[in-house]
This record gives sequence, C-alpha cells and structure tokens, in this order.
Amino acid sequence: MKGIRVLLGCVLFIAGICFTVDAATVSGPSTLRVRAGSSISGTYTATPVSGDSGDFTWTETGTVTGGVVSISRNAPSPYSTADLYVFTSGSTSPSSYPISVNAYPETGVGGTHSVTITVVEALGSISPTTMADGKENMPVSVQFTVSSGTGNYTWSVSGAPNGVTINSSTGLLSGTPQPGTAGNYTLTVSVVDNTPPVASTQVSIPWQVFPAYVPLSDEGQICYVEKITRNADGDITSTGNLFVKEIEANTERKVTNYSNGGKGVILNPMFTPDGSKVLYTYSPDPATANFRVYLVSTQATVSGLSQGLILKKNNQDAIPSTINSKYAAISPNYNGTQGLVVFTWERTDRTELWTYNFSTETLTQIKSEKYLEIKHPVFLNSSVIAFVGVKNGMQDIYVIGIDGANYKKVTINVPITPEYDRIQSSWRNATTANPLLIYSKRNYEGFAYGNWEVYIAEVDIANGTITEYNVTDTRDIDEFSPTFFGDDVDRGWVTLILDNGQMFYEAELIPGNRDLWQANYDTTTLSNSNVSKEQRVTYINTGLANWSPLPPTAAAEIITIDATRLVYVKQVGSYREVFRSDWTGTGFDTNGVQLTPSSLNANKSNPSISKNGGTISFTMESVPTGISKMNHDGSNLTSFALNPSQNSDCSSVSPDGRWIVFARRTSPGIYGIYAKRATKDSTYSESTLATNIQATAIDAPSFNPDMTRIVYAKQDPGGKFDIYYIPVKIDNTNDSIIATKTPQNLTNTVAVHERMPSFSNTGAKIIYCSNKELGIEDYEIYTMDVNGTGIEKVVSGPGHRWPVYSPIFDISTGTDTIGYVENNEIMYATLPRVAPAGSPSGQNLVTGVVDTQIAVPEGYERFSWGLNRAKGTIVATRTLGIASATGLPITYQITIDVDEASIPTAFTLNETFASGADGFKDIQVYVDGIKAETTLYDDSPSAGLQTLKLLFMAGKNGGVKDHIVRITLTAPSQTGTQSFIGNVSYSLNGTQRADAVAGNGSTMLQNPYMPVDTRNVFDLVISDGIIQDFDLLYAIDAWAMDAQLTGYGIVWPQDISNWDSILIGAGGNSGIIPIWANSEYKGGYKYVNDSSNPARLYEMYWVPGVFE
Repeated sequence: MKGIRVLLGCVLFIAGICFTVDAATVSGPSTLRVRAGSSISGTYTATPVSGDSGDFTWTETGTVTGGVVSISRNAPSPYSTADLYVFTSGSTSPSSYPISVNAYPETGVGGTHSVTITVVEALGSISPTTMADGKENMPVSVQFTVSSGTGNYTWSVSGAPNGVTINSSTGLLSGTPQPGTAGNYTLTVSVVDNTPPVASTQVSIPWQVFPAYVPLSDEGQICYVEKITRNADGDITSTGNLFVKEIEANTERKVTNYSNGGKGVILNPMFTPDGSKVLYTYSPDPATANFRVYLVSTQATVSGLSQGLILKKNNQDAIPSTINSKYAAISPNYNGTQGLVVFTWERTDRTELWTYNFSTETLTQIKSEKYLEIKHPVFLNSSVIAFVGVKNGMQDIYVIGIDGANYKKVTINVPITPEYDRIQSSWRNATTANPLLIYSKRNYEGFAYGNWEVYIAEVDIANGTITEYNVTDTRDIDEFSPTFFGDDVDRGWVTLILDNGQMFYEAELIPGNRDLWQANYDTTTLSNSNVSKEQRVTYINTGLANWSPLPPTAAAEIITIDATRLVYVKQVGSYREVFRSDWTGTGFDTNGVQLTPSSLNANKSNPSISKNGGTISFTMESVPTGISKMNHDGSNLTSFALNPSQNSDCSSVSPDGRWIVFARRTSPGIYGIYAKRATKDSTYSESTLATNIQATAIDAPSFNPDMTRIVYAKQDPGGKFDIYYIPVKIDNTNDSIIATKTPQNLTNTVAVHERMPSFSNTGAKIIYCSNKELGIEDYEIYTMDVNGTGIEKVVSGPGHRWPVYSPIFDISTGTDTIGYVENNEIMYATLPRVAPAGSPSGQNLVTGVVDTQIAVPEGYERFSWGLNRAKGTIVATRTLGIASATGLPITYQITIDVDEASIPTAFTLNETFASGADGFKDIQVYVDGIKAETTLYDDSPSAGLQTLKLLFMAGKNGGVKDHIVRITLTAPSQTGTQSFIGNVSYSLNGTQRADAVAGNGSTMLQNPYMPVDTRNVFDLVISDGIIQDFDLLYAIDAWAMDAQLTGYGIVWPQDISNWDSILIGAGGNSGIIPIWANSEYKGGYKYVNDSSNPARLYEMYWVPGVFE
C-alpha cells in the first residue's frame, strides 16, 4: 500500500504491522478570553515535518453561540501563520467554547491545535447618571452600580469636592462636602472589572454643591405697599401707597401718591412678566367705592383715580367702573398687547371670576357659583388659575382653566376652617414638575386660631391634589402675604423650585412694626427653613410684596477711578498754574502735570474739565480777568471770553464739552451769567442767561447732567450765600442757549451760608457747603433734592470746600464717589444714593474717605473731576427720553465730541435698534440740522435688529468735527422697553477702535401723556397724568416764547400757531388751563389721536379722563 497517507498522525497498517506517521505541528494560544459583545484574535504558527512542502491551508472547527469564528492565513508563502478571529455579540452567553485550529501542508500530514474560547459577561453601564444637588456640611450617599459584569470591581471618582469619596469595592459615593466647597462640579465615576479581560467604563455627572446657607440674593426688584392696617382676623382695612425698590441698588420710588384720608386700600400688587409695570387693585374707600384694576409703569407716579386704568384701544375702560373688582392678577404670557387679567366681580350672593383679554379686548366669565366667594386669584401657568374659595364658611384652594373647564377643589378642609391670606404662584418658573403656591394660613387650634404661618404647596393639577409644607413654623409670630423670590434663572445659587429657595413676607419680627423680610425656605429639611433673614423695607407696616427681575435696559456706563483725572491749580513760583493729576495705580499723581505755561505771567483759578474729559476752562487773572480754554493735554490754549472793562470768572464746562457757562461782574455789586459754545473763542458773542444779579460775590455756575438747569450761589449784599438755579433750553443745531425762567432761589435762608453747589451724576440732587451748624466760614457738606427739599448732611466737621460728584458710580451698590477739599487737600469718599437703614434723621454720611495728598492753595480750592481721555479719542453720548410714545415719532440725539488734540481722518457712527413688525420705522437722520447720508442694514447684526451707519469724513456729513446727530423714527405700537446700542469706529494711531455710545440706552414705550406734563408731584422729570402748577407754568413759558416742547419724544406742537388753542381749548376739548383750573378735574386724561377727535386739528391729542 505504498503511497497511501493517513492524515493527522493516523496509524498506517502494512501487512498487519502498525506504524505512526509524523504530522505538522500547530502552536499558539490555547485559551482566548473575550467579553460578550467584543472581539479577540490570536496568531497561530504551523511547522511542517521534514520532507513536507508547499503552502499551508488553514481551517477552524467549532462554534461560539451568537458569535462568529474565522481564520485567515498570513502571507508570504508558505503561509505558515494565521490569525484566528472571534467575534461575539451581546447575546453570546458567557461560557467556554472548544475550537480546533487546523493547518494542512500541500504535501505531508496536517496538524491541529485545541483552543478554548472563554466568553466573559460584558461590563455594562453605570447608574445613576444624575445626582441631586448637594450642600456644604450635609452628608451625601449615592450607591453606584453597573448593569452587568463579573462582580470583581474597583470603583473610583475624580472631580469631587473635599470630603466626598467613593468606596472602591462597593461603589458607594459618600461623605460631606466641606465648608467652602460650594460650586459646580463634574464628577467622573469609573469602574474597572478586574476579571480578565479587564474592562472599564465611566460616566460624567454634573453636580452642584450649595453653600451651607445660601446667601440671600439681592437681584431684581420688589414692589410693596406701606402703612398696611389689618384687623384681628388679618384682613386689610387700609393701606398707604405702592413702592418699587431695586434690591441691589437699594433705590426705591413711589408709584402711587393717593390722598384718601387713610381709608384707601391697595391690594394684589404684582409685576408684569418683564418687570416694567405693576398691576394692582385700589379703592379710595372700600365702604363706598368699588375697587378698580390698574396697570402702571414702574417709572410713573399716579395720584388720580383715572390714571393707570386698563384701557381699550378706543380709550374706553377695559373693566367697567361698575364692577367691584377687589382681586386681580396678570397672566404669565402678558406682553403689552396679549395676555389676560383675571379679576373678581363681587355680586350680592356670590363672587364671580372673569378675565379680560388684551388682544381681543373682551370680557369672559369663567366661574359663577351661588354662595361661592372667590378671593386671591393667581395664574399657575398661562392656562390654569388658582384661587381661594369660601363656601358655607369653609375656605379651600381651587383650580380652574381659563376656559372655565377642569374646575377642582385641591384642598379638603373640614370645620373649623383654616383661613388663607393672599396666595402667589411659581409661574415665573414653568419648568417645575408641578406648579407651586405660597401663602399664609392659620389653623384653628382647640379654642382659637393660631398664628399666621407661611406655607409652600405643590399642586398636582391633573389629580386635583395639593402637598403643603409649613416653611416658617413660628408659633408666636404672624407672617403675612408671602411671595416667591426668583424664576428659572440661577441667581446666586437660587432658583424658584420646591426643595429650597427664597421668599419675602410681612412680619413683626421686631416688636411694634411689621416690616418686609426676605428669608430662605427648605421643604426637604424644614428645620433649615426660615433661618436666614434680612429686613428689606423698614417703612411702617409694609407688605404685599412681589418680586421680578429688573426690566430690560441697556448696559450701564461703567467708570472706574483709574479712568478719571483731577484738574486743579497749584502755586508755581509767583503764579498759580493749572495742573492735571492722573491715577497711577495706587492713587492720584501728587506731583501732577502742569498744563498752563508760566510764561503767561498771570494767576489762574477756577479750573473746570468736562465730564467727557475733552475741554478745560479756567480764569486767567489778567486785568480784567477773562475765561480761557484748552484741550485736556494743555494744547490749543485760547482766550474764550474777555470783556475789556468787566471781569469774567467762575466758568464751568458742560458735561458733553460743548458749552461753557461763566459769571461776569458787569458793574460793582452787579453780576450776569452767560454761556456760549466751547468751540468758539473770545471774538464770538455769548448768550445771556441772567442779568442784574445783585450780589457781593458769586460762586461758579454749573450744568446738570442733561443740561436743562444751571445752579450757582450768590451772596446778597450784606447777607448770606443762597443757592439758585436757572432752567435753560439748549439748541445745539443752532448754537443757542436760552433761560426759560428767571433765577429761582432754592435755599432762601437769611442767616446761613449755602454755597459752592453742583449737581449729582443723576441730576436728582445738588451737593453744596453750608455753615448752618458751625461758624461763619466753617463749612460742612450737604445734599438736597433739586427742588430744595430732602436735605442730608454727608460730610461733617469744619474746613470743607467745593464738593463735586465724580464720574464714578456703582449701580450694584447704589453709591457714588464724591470729591471735596478738606483743610486744603483734595479728598474723595463713597456716598450712598439712599441713606442706609439706621442713619440718623437728616444724615447720609460718606464712608471710605481717602486723602489724595494733593494740596490746593487756600482761597483757590476749586477743582474739577473728569474722564481720563486718551488723545485723539471720539466720545459719543446718546440723549434719549426714559419714556416714549407708542406708535408715534421719537426724536433723540447723539452728541459727538471729537478730541481737538488729535483729529482722525474719518469715523463711522453705528446705531442698532429693533426692526420688523415690533421695531422702529420711518427713520430720518439730521446732522447739525442737515439731512444726513446714511445706510441702513436690516437683520444686522442679527435677525430682528437693524443698524444705521453714518460715515463722517471730508465732504460727507459735515466732516470730522463735533456734531449733533438727531434721529427721528416711529416707535412700535407695543408697550415695553426698547434698547439702543451704538458705537463710534475709527482708527487711532493705526489701531482700529469701536467706542460705545454712552448715555441712556433704553426707553420705555407707553401710552403718551401731554408733552407739557413734564414733572410729577415729587418734582421728578416724569409724567404723572396731572396738570399741576409747574406743568401749567412750563406750558405758559413755552407759549410765551413760541417754543416747541419734546414730551415722550414728540416735538410739539408741530404748528406753533396751535399754542393758543392748546392752552385755552378748542374743538370741544378742554385746554391746559381749563384742565388745571377746574376743581372737578383731579387728574387724568387719555390719549386720543384719530380723525373722530375734533381737537386733532389743533394737536390736542387728548380728552378729559374720568374725573372724580
């Protein structure tokens, strides 16, 4: 049987004799381990026996359940190696699978190798993948697991705060975040399965750790009511007025100014979603007069019963005056033209629930049930309302859809009924799993009612149930009218959620007075609730608070001390010279830089620098004295105002650097005040603002920030200094300035000096020196409101001169930086805009006093404080009214100041505002009174915005110099805040700059009042809907001068000849004088601009409102 082969080492029988035949050998791994769902490979080598030859052929035998096994030989010839591949799936069962690897030479006997494939269970995913927020000093325990694997694990964590670790064997994350570890973390939790083949996986988990006690947030604003009187049952019987307060800035303003003899009641105050308006109900006497629903701008002050009522487009009452609507709330989707007001209508045998739709201007009844009294309605969301219902003496909380459907009682109270105060909801955070309510409630406890406590409740609308938590639990203190702080935005660790947050409530924590407090709540650990408290308002018996974010405004101009400089005089040899000191990093340069040359051989005094840091004016004490000016670097020194026979002195540069005002002694004991454009010199005539001022001496006149008033002091012959102001009107296009009234005495104190006055940064106050508490020439520093009231001492002690407000302020803290001279050295300090709580009456003392160590000569202490302006920069400032009329043209101004010390070849003004259906239209631009060349880019820099561009260069828009740019555009018809953002772009020393336009960057669009209604009862520049004495006098002054006014952006009257009809009345409409004179007219008029109004021809776009 020669030539017969038995493969693979079989036995060959020849003539009954047994022989063993040699075969090829196969070597390689005998075991391969793989995770289910993974793959693995092994390399095998075949060795032929001597004499065998040719290429190897490779095969594999055996299977892996749910997997694939294959083999592939490797080049080159004779293919003596091969790779075995094993692919498993998730369905492959962990087990051992036998496989044979076979290699056959072309000639000779093939070989085989046994392989065991061991499939190990796959390593799964880690859970959980999220963690509840942690807190300092509070233990955390989270058990991590993995969905599959062998169980031979090692766990680890990275990114955890100090005090938190993970058990490497069990996967338990535990520990306590240590004090000071509050913050946002990303934890990486990893697990290793140590059974071969070793596998690992990990998960990243964001984790927030709160402070042990979250600081009470001071973001946003609150509205509240003062002088609340409650009866023994906690019901409100009378109130004072409504206020709005910015918490962080600690500034507040009065929104209502009702005179009701102590009988009136304000209820339900709440902000609109954007925080720009307040909704409330009011009755001057609930015993005799209905409650009405009001919606008022936070910037308004109302005092008449017709002011602030919700009106339809035809100016008819949206909610008739015959309805007694004691309770009301506004919907979360209100935007000025859409949304709902829900209100109650008190009937004889029930209280009904109604809504008013702003879009359709319709009233809809949503609930009327006999003997059901409805109180305190509030929106849970845009489609569901909650309220307190009283039926058969039982009080419960109910919910109902805005269509009247899904009416449910969510509490199941039993006699004796608990009693509820006002309820508020969490609609500002629509992301909560269920809406929340916050309210005060008192329970009957045995023989009497207990105290009022604050509860937070989670409302399950679908199932009609409620889960409530007592978050104050103070058995001996009543807490009333709580409200939530916050919304869905993280505000310093605080969002409006169920577990923990912050709230406001009214409580008598300090005996004798119910104040408004802010406190924390914690429904998960009630013992931690109400432990952090801060008194937010200290007026007598304040409450009914509501919170909102601040309404949208343009970013405030931020100026820090290192961006400013001081200008003063200093003795150099025989003469006083003007010096400038810049900030050096730790303080102002005490040596200073001399700006005026000593070669002029004359003393200099009374320096003044514009707030924008461009122009400096001063007195040149030649004979006679005159006014000189120069650039901020001392260049271009020029004689500005010089009379050959009269002394000119005491000059001040306007904030925008365009005007200089000064005094002149026209004859012994007689002075005048004059002004002219700063770009002129002594060859140009000046404007006369006041003449025949009889005085022994006069202190420098200076402008207020919007350049509508000038303040100065003068000493009566043989008497004392008093402070005066002159109202002025500037027309920059025609280079004119006029006084609209004769000088008005603000102090008028016979035996006291009040002198050296100037305005605050806001223009609301005047700072000055007075000796009313010290000797004849020992001055302390005071501030007063611009009408002469509200006097407060701010710097005490003798030796003070020439106080000024610096350009520096801090909105976040509600403070300004002021400068003054004390004992011949320049000082500066921090001055709160509102006197801190606990300050003595009539005092608001400065803090943080710093001595600059800059000495000034006695008798010549006056100094000035302006911006440190880089040479060659361009400053643009926007003058935009804080309120404008919806649907009517707005005209505003941008003042451009080019630094004459170094003038660029060109610059571009860019101004961006809203476009589209809710944007501005009909845009017209004039530069110095001439129609400008402009380019308008729509949807730039993004959708919904438009950007106006003006290029200034030789031959275009008047060239490169100072300009007044007037922009007129038609406002949207929708009320609300509109923002304006702009910049000036140019090249400075080869570097491109884009400097932001300063000034007011937002305006509140609202229904307009008459343009003569310029001030409210507090003499603040804001309309209040009442023609008062000063409004009438303002109108008469304008009529006498044939002057146009700008009210809410409207230049009015367009036709000067209409002034007579406007004052007296025409076309069946009352004029300004009849409205002012008629004793029945206690305020209120409505905007009417349509062809049905006969007085439209005379630009009298109003009719009398409902006068009480």
